[in-house]
Amino acid sequence: MDLKGCSFELAHRNSQASIPFVVSHPGYAFLWNNPAAASVSSSRNRTEWRAQSTLQIDYWVTARDTSATILHHYADATGNAPVMPDWALGYLAVQIVVLEPTAGP
Repeated sequence: MDLKGCSFELAHRNSQASIPFVVSHPGYAFLWNNPAAASVSSSRNRTEWRAQSTLQIDYWVTARDTSATILHHYADATGNAPVMPDWALGYLAVQIVVLEPTAGP
């Protein structure tokens, strides 16, 4: 999705959390890790990240050949999702079987 020309507010609210992670077409990604209220705006050839008040800036940049390898590298850097326990997988399987409609005569 091309987001050039867009502006976004990066603020954490009650049930809303912003995770400013951008994957670019040329094969790099940028993660802005900053708890301050911030904004990002982009134009045709420029992207500007701005924090209203912060003591430090933390960001992470990576470059890879494909989007899939970029996302794998991002997951390695930020943490992979844990595998669900076996007991929870059984519960999901039961729910799927029970909720499927039965075939009529």
